[in-house]
Amino acid sequence: MRRCISGQLVIQPDDHRIVWYRLTGRTSYQKDGKEAGVSDFAPGDRVSVDSTEDDEGNFTATEVRWLKAGTGEERAAAAQDWDLPRPASSGSGAGSPSRNESRGDDERPILRRKSGDSSSNDNGAPAAGATAPPAPAAEQKDDDADLRPTTLVRPPDPPADPDDPGRPQLRRGAPARRPQANSMPVITDAPANAGAGTGGQAPAQATATRGGIVAAEDPVISKAREVAFSYVESLPNFYCQQLTTRYQSDNPKTGWRALDIVSADVTYEDGRESYKNIKVGGRAVNRAMEDIEGTRSTGEFATVLVDLLSPATGASFKRDGQDTIRGRTAWVYKFEVPRERSHWRIEAPSQLYYPAFRGSVWIDKETSRVLRIEQEARAMPLLFPFDTVETATDYDFVRLAANEQFLLPTESEVLNCQRGTSECARNKIEFRNYRKFDASSTIKFEDAPQN
Repeated sequence: MRRCISGQLVIQPDDHRIVWYRLTGRTSYQKDGKEAGVSDFAPGDRVSVDSTEDDEGNFTATEVRWLKAGTGEERAAAAQDWDLPRPASSGSGAGSPSRNESRGDDERPILRRKSGDSSSNDNGAPAAGATAPPAPAAEQKDDDADLRPTTLVRPPDPPADPDDPGRPQLRRGAPARRPQANSMPVITDAPANAGAGTGGQAPAQATATRGGIVAAEDPVISKAREVAFSYVESLPNFYCQQLTTRYQSDNPKTGWRALDIVSADVTYEDGRESYKNIKVGGRAVNRAMEDIEGTRSTGEFATVLVDLLSPATGASFKRDGQDTIRGRTAWVYKFEVPRERSHWRIEAPSQLYYPAFRGSVWIDKETSRVLRIEQEARAMPLLFPFDTVETATDYDFVRLAANEQFLLPTESEVLNCQRGTSECARNKIEFRNYRKFDASSTIKFEDAPQN
C-alpha cells in the first residue's frame, strides 16, 4: 500500500503499476479478521482489494483486507510520493505489455521519422516528421541505421481470392472494451524530485548496458548533455499557443477520424508550464488542462530533453549514423532506458505506470542541440489498458526577441493503442506564436527643485 487517506487508496502491485481506488462510505475494511478503519492501515503494508470498475475505467474499492505489516524498508520506500497521483485525482485507467518486438504482424501505425518524407495520410493529417526536408543523396548511414517508416498508414490489401480465408490475426491479451472519450492516456513529464522514490531510484552515474555506450564515454552525448543543461538554465520566460488536433481510429490502415482541436495559451515561467484560455472544439472549458478528457501530454519544453540526457536516468546510447533534419546535419543515436530508472509517466483511468522505453535522438552536429526525440514504451504490464504508447517531438530555433534565438519545440505527436484491439488515438500538437515576456522598469533621476 502506498497511500490510504479519506476518499482514496493507492497501491502498487507486483507488476509495478500504481493503482488507485475511490473509497466510499460503503467500503469495508478488515484487519486480523476484525472490522477496521482507514487509520489502521499504513504505507508499506500488504493489502488485498476487491473493487468495481465503471464504464470509464475508474475503480471503487468495496473491501480492503490487511494481509501483513510492511518491513522497515517497504515502509520507507512507500513513504516516497513523487510517483503517486494527485490526492483528488479524477483518474483515468485500464491494460498489457508493449511487445513491440512482436509487432511484425500488427497493422497499427508507429511513429517513425523517414528522411525527406513530406507525405500525409488519407484524411490529410500530416505524418510524423513531415516537416523534415529531403535528405541529400550523399547522406551517410551506418550499417545498423534504423530505416523504419514514419507514421504512414498501410494501403488496403488487394482483394482476396473467393476461397481465401485470410491470414491469421494475432491478438494479445484479453479483449478490451471500446475506449471512452476520457480513457485515453495522460503522458506527462517526470516530477521535479523523480528518481528518489519507489520505482524511481536512479544511480548517480549511468552504467553500461550490452550493445550500448555509456553516455559519459561518448563525446557527442557528453557535449549534448552539457548544452542541454546550459540551455534550460538560460531559457527565458515566454508565452506560446498550443494547438492539439486529436484523432481516433478503429482501423488505422484506412485512415484517421478527427475528434476535436484543443487550444491553450501556454506560459513557461521559471521552468514550469501553465495553461490558460483552454478551449475544446472552440468552446472554453472551466477546467485545468490535467482535468480535460482524452489524451494529453506535457513536458515538451524542457523536461523530456533534460531527463533523457540526465546521468540519473542512465540511458544507454548507440550511434546510428547521420541524418539531415530541417536542413541541418545531425548525428542519430538509439537509446534505451530501463523501467527502474524511467521517469516517463503514462496515466490511464485509476492507474499509471513508468515504463521502460527506447527510441532515437537527433543531435545537431554544429551546435550539439537536440533536434528531435522519438520514444516508445516497452513491456507494459498485462493489466495496463494500453499496449502501445509512443511520442515524437521536434525542436527548432525560435526567435523570442530581436537578437535572441532559442531551441524550442515546434511539433509533437502522441500515439496510443488499446490492448489487443485496433482502437488507436493520435494527437498532433503544434506550438505557435512564441513571444518572450519579462518584467522591466525604468528609473529616472531628476534634479531636485531649487529653493
